[in-house]
Amino acid sequence: MAKFKPILGELSGKLAGSVFSHNGAGAYVRQKSTPTNQNSTRQQLVRSRMAYVSSAWQALSDTQRGVWSNWGTLNTVTDSFGNTVALTGQQAYVQLNSRVLNNGGLLFVSPPATTNVTVPASFAATVTGPNTIAIVGAATLGAAYRYEVLVTPGTGAGRNPNFRAAKWAGASALAAGANFTITSAVPFTTGQYTNIFVRVTDIYGQSNTPTRVRVQVA
Repeated sequence: MAKFKPILGELSGKLAGSVFSHNGAGAYVRQKSTPTNQNSTRQQLVRSRMAYVSSAWQALSDTQRGVWSNWGTLNTVTDSFGNTVALTGQQAYVQLNSRVLNNGGLLFVSPPATTNVTVPASFAATVTGPNTIAIVGAATLGAAYRYEVLVTPGTGAGRNPNFRAAKWAGASALAAGANFTITSAVPFTTGQYTNIFVRVTDIYGQSNTPTRVRVQVA
C-alpha cells in the first residue's frame, strides 16, 4: 500500500489492478485482490434478496418508479468522501427494501413519507460469547424503530477498521429497550478486537449514522 496526493481530486474505486481509497492518514492506493467467495449461507441469502428486490423494482409502474426517483433526489446520502449524493429511484428502492427484508419486514411499494430517524444515545457493548453481543444503556425506541448491529472482523490491537469493513451482525426487535442481546451472524475469536456499530433503523429501512464502540473479545 502506498500513500499519494492525487492531482485530479479525490479518487475512489478500482482502476486496472489498483484500488484507490482513503483513511484517516490520507489517500492511498493498493493492489487489487480477488476476494474469496465462501458462498456461505448468509451470502446466498443476501444475493437472493437483492435479486428479489431488483426484480420487484422492474414490476413497478412508471408512475411508481417516478415517485421513487423524486424521493431519491430529495433524500440525499453522504458518500465515503463526505460529499452529498442523490440516489436514483432504483438505488433508493433497493437499499430501503433490502434492509426491511433483512430485518424480517415486508416489501413496500411507496417510499416513506418521513426521514426522521432517532439518533441512539451512547451505549456499552460486550461480547458475551463466541457469537453473542450484549448492548447496555442504549435509548428505548418507539414502535416503528429497531437497532441494527454491525461488526468488523476480529483484528489485533494495532488495527482499527472503519464502518466500511463492518458486516451485519443482527438486529433487535422493534421498540427495543435500553438493554438487549443479539446472536451475531459474525463469530468472534477470544483476544481479538472488534468495532461494534449500532444504528437505528425504522420500518421503512431508513437508518441514521451509526455509533461505534470498540471492544476486546473476552
